[in-house]
Amino acid sequence: MNNQFYNVIDSTKDFLLSGPFTKTVTFGNISDVDLEKTSIFPLAHLLVDNVTFNGPVAAVTLKVMVMDVVDENKNEDYDLFLGNDNTQDILNTQMSVLQRFYTEIRNGSLRQAPFELEDDIMTAEPFSDRFKNLLAGWTCNINLVLPMGTSRTNADGTEC
Repeated sequence: MNNQFYNVIDSTKDFLLSGPFTKTVTFGNISDVDLEKTSIFPLAHLLVDNVTFNGPVAAVTLKVMVMDVVDENKNEDYDLFLGNDNTQDILNTQMSVLQRFYTEIRNGSLRQAPFELEDDIMTAEPFSDRFKNLLAGWTCNINLVLPMGTSRTNADGTEC
């Protein structure tokens, strides 16, 4: 059986959880994730946007969202640059999560995984105040290339 899909999501999940700034990894539709304050943050969320088959490889677009809960300062002093919360701290910390992930796929331990970057580009977009509670973080799309298995499947689902 071809396990490339599991290889991508499981390797990504394990890698993100191995770092200091991700406590929970979820998968699937973001609206199904419990984003209330009872979730364990910082949180990463994975979603496969699409897969393109091209001969012996499949190109997968993986969406990775990394986020944390914004903590608003109760004091009245409001800085026009920093604001009255930790949004900049979250963006900085969560950007480091994505940078570490990108570096490991490009040059590190994840380069040995059964997938590789389609190109050397990974784009991330910041967000804040997107959900029920105040969250901030990054959404990135990364294009991966997976070798497809060479085994064929019979009509009954067995490999031949």
